[in-house]
Amino acid sequence: MAKVTDNRLGVRVDIVAAKDRDFDRRFHAQFYSGTTLIDFEFTNYSGASLQVRRKPNSPIVELSFTTVAGSISFDGEGRFTLQLGYADMNNLRSGVYDYDMYLSNTTYPKRDFMYGEFEITERVTR
Repeated sequence: MAKVTDNRLGVRVDIVAAKDRDFDRRFHAQFYSGTTLIDFEFTNYSGASLQVRRKPNSPIVELSFTTVAGSISFDGEGRFTLQLGYADMNNLRSGVYDYDMYLSNTTYPKRDFMYGEFEITERVTR
């Protein structure tokens, strides 16, 4: 299910993912202009990057999503998808991490887009 977010500037969105499963989450980024809800326009950006770290100032990137690697894709109409396979998701210990996501283009090489907690949960069935 897509999560609708107000993405005029960096917005907090907490993400929960299972440790030993493929991760495939679709988001719907929108913002209000007056009383009208408008889809965020990703065509103005050439790329995106999302990094997950144990703590915000940690030098170690636990998970990385990028448009270059194909783990972030812009789907049109304000929608984007984050995807990683089982092997990447299984390498993390269960717990709460921090993440931030940036968009990039020639004018804004690192535009703050989304941030929050990235929780990895342990599931019962293996």
